[in-house]
Amino acid sequence: MSQFEDSRNENKSNYQSLIQRQIAFASSLFQADVTTHILLESLAEAAVVLDKTGTILLVNKRAEEMFGYTRTEFIGMAHDRILPVRFHENHKKHVQDYFANPRIRPMGIGMDLIALKKNEIEFPVEISLSYVNTENNFFVIAFISDISLRKQAEDALRVRNDALDAFAHTLAHDIRNSIAVINGFGTYIDDNLNDLSEQEVHDSVRTIISTGKKVTKIIESLLQFSTISREDVPFAPVEMKTVLNSALERLKEQISESNANLIIPDRFPVVSGYGSWIEEIWFNYISNAIKYGGDPPIIEIGYNVSSDGIVTFWVKDNGKGVPPELQTSIFDIYQPRKDKSGGYGLGLSIVKKIVEKLDGSVGVKSNRYGSVFSFSLKGSGGS
Repeated sequence: MSQFEDSRNENKSNYQSLIQRQIAFASSLFQADVTTHILLESLAEAAVVLDKTGTILLVNKRAEEMFGYTRTEFIGMAHDRILPVRFHENHKKHVQDYFANPRIRPMGIGMDLIALKKNEIEFPVEISLSYVNTENNFFVIAFISDISLRKQAEDALRVRNDALDAFAHTLAHDIRNSIAVINGFGTYIDDNLNDLSEQEVHDSVRTIISTGKKVTKIIESLLQFSTISREDVPFAPVEMKTVLNSALERLKEQISESNANLIIPDRFPVVSGYGSWIEEIWFNYISNAIKYGGDPPIIEIGYNVSSDGIVTFWVKDNGKGVPPELQTSIFDIYQPRKDKSGGYGLGLSIVKKIVEKLDGSVGVKSNRYGSVFSFSLKGSGGS
């Protein structure tokens, strides 16, 4: 047994001695020349030099900053220490493949590569590989870029594009319906002009004009929504009563046809936001309350003010409520409902995107007696 232990200790000593020689050689190779050393230390990427066993022989300053290890801790460390454990097995195969067929190549294109800091925090990276083959030694150089900020920007862009897609679909639907109204009344007048009274012609033309104005406003909103980024949102005090009245004017026909009964406070607090966007929130909430409310719809509008100045506005209806399985996803990008109501459409996803852009939040509470849809914004100190 002692002979076996002696042999094992000797092998371990030989291996450590080999690693030390590799480290010394790598240091002399990359650091002896002042220009090479300066270039290595000035790289924006972390540079990690490995031998064929995957042992780290040399790192630059950026590697210390990126991973949180000191240079002393890095030297002689197995390189898979800077990878999450779940990737070790697959990564071992990639390393073997690379040493069998070394070439200069970028890694991470089209792939999500994850690295691990000393404090166990994972972060996304891109890795480029190169190699140095001398007469007696073979080294791999990994150039590692932390792409956390880029990933965050990509995620933000993806969210924004989803919002724009949803907004475009919703408004295209509204525009199509409005054009159908214009075409319908235009055809009605054309087909029955000789039989219509002056008043009937006048009423039809007024409907065409008002619907045309609605289409114009929808297009303006689309242009506005697609061009203003979050940083460019023109926050200003919003007189909520005025904004609500504008939404109700657009819903006048729908309210009349449904015989909806609206209960509205006489006064509202002033909030910080963007009036035309907030009008779209009211329009969607009240429109849904009419569509999915009782017969006739009874719609109550109100607000609550929290101690930290956040104002929560809400629209309560007397409908059959939203099924529990839909309540957690009802503000997400639209997926058609299977029931006869046809679902809440894209409008609620638009509401969520608008409110989030205004640094607010949305919510829904529902049971078999009705639903309460809400949105919260920062107060602006008036009423």
